[in-house]
Amino acid sequence: MGLQHLLTRFLGYPFILIIVSCSPGQRIEGNWGAIDSEGFYSELYIKKGRINIFTELTGDLNDQTYSIIDDSLVTNILAYSINWKARNSMVLENKHFSLNMRRIKTGYKLSDYVGSSYSTSGQYSESFYKRLYKRKGTSPPERNGTGKRDTVKEEIIYIQKER
Repeated sequence: MGLQHLLTRFLGYPFILIIVSCSPGQRIEGNWGAIDSEGFYSELYIKKGRINIFTELTGDLNDQTYSIIDDSLVTNILAYSINWKARNSMVLENKHFSLNMRRIKTGYKLSDYVGSSYSTSGQYSESFYKRLYKRKGTSPPERNGTGKRDTVKEEIIYIQKER
């Protein structure tokens, strides 16, 4: 006797059993901001087997291929276990390195920049650095001579002729 038949007899009316997964519908494709285990910020655009990366240190990196094997993201360079924190938050990690990632929802994204003309790179850079400062909890450096905290120190060097 099946479970549905038992429930129908017990409750007296037809019963449909629906099992819903508790996992938060993880979809790895999209735009991600990441702070690595050394404190550097990067953005990743993950799409159908390819990952584009823009980093705080080097700017554009060549795209990489990837595949998902079990609970791991495997690139042509490294493999990372995927630890989902929420639907839009995950940690990629291996024994040497980790990336704490959050989905990017606002601003000009890496997906808008990849394959576009040079004129869009300024818009992307502006959005990138806004997100970088927000994620790191810092403020952008002030330009020379424009901030209230800037001070000018004058040094007077006396030059004496040798006799």
